Amino acid sequence: RASRTFYRGSVHLIYQSQIDILIEPSFGHTPGQRLDVMAHRPAPLQVTFYPSTTGLKSTFDYRFTDYYLDPSTQSSLSTEPLLHLPLPRSVLCYTPPDEKLPLSHLPANHTGYITFGSFNQTSKINPKVIETWSQILHQIPESRLFLKNRTFHCEITRKHFISLFQTEGIALERLYFCASLRDRQEHFQTYAQMDIALDTFPYNGHTTTCEALWMGVPVIVLAGDLHFGRVAMGFLAILGLDEFIAHSEQEYIDRAVALAQDREKLSVLRATMRERIHKSVLCDGA
Repeated sequence: RASRTFYRGSVHLIYQSQIDILIEPSFGHTPGQRLDVMAHRPAPLQVTFYPSTTGLKSTFDYRFTDYYLDPSTQSSLSTEPLLHLPLPRSVLCYTPPDEKLPLSHLPANHTGYITFGSFNQTSKINPKVIETWSQILHQIPESRLFLKNRTFHCEITRKHFISLFQTEGIALERLYFCASLRDRQEHFQTYAQMDIALDTFPYNGHTTTCEALWMGVPVIVLAGDLHFGRVAMGFLAILGLDEFIAHSEQEYIDRAVALAQDREKLSVLRATMRERIHKSVLCDGA
């Protein structure tokens, strides 16, 4: 009852305020969205920012997107007409951390081996991703894989992923699991242990991808067909790093292996990536 009263009040307030253009900016069908308010059509023009269609045909007049996420101006998968930002802009942008975060030297230069890594949510690390990552590890025999997520506090979760990798022939000593850290500063410092980031698919990393790049760690991504699988690709395209965008699983493996074998390039990327991001439209929030 209280919820219904709140929504009626919200709709009434929008009517009273005579809003001309109303934008719903939440990230999909997630907690905090206001689709039930928008469904009352309290404004003459309504726009959504959703990462995919809302499925509500008569609620929204447009959906903001860009040419990286939705290359076509028309989509049979969207109930809303698409409104593209002009190239090279993206509907997503990145606000770098306020903390002073020094860039580390390439870890491989002192460990003697390449460390791949992913700080994505474990729900994105599906069996196909594990199979693909394992093939990369097999082709770079001395390499390691560094995975960080708060779910690794759970021993059952760690054992589950260890089992999946062992099924692919990856020994436990080549895996490093890290759970949540004390603060953001420590979180960013852990990138000093990673040479190359491996993105998840079909659901890409978003903030995770930007954070790795900000810390000088190149990210190998697999471009998908749908919005959620094209986010990281869009970030790399904006930065002119198309060489790290794969369009098949085999190409993903090949690009990761080739980069792992070029430590000079990795060192240069580590030293120059942050400035590249800072000057790009990716950080142009305004």
